Amino acid sequence: MIAWVSILCNLGMGIVLSTLVFYMRNILQVGEHHTSFTAR
Repeated sequence: MIAWVSILCNLGMGIVLSTLVFYMRNILQVGEHHTSFTAR
């Protein structure tokens, strides 16, 4: 049971954190410096 909860938490946090970057860039208009993207 603990393994399943851990798997679901890791999967959920991966989804949340990956979409958070796009939310910050597109909706909040945060620059590359704050989202760890570099303009090269």
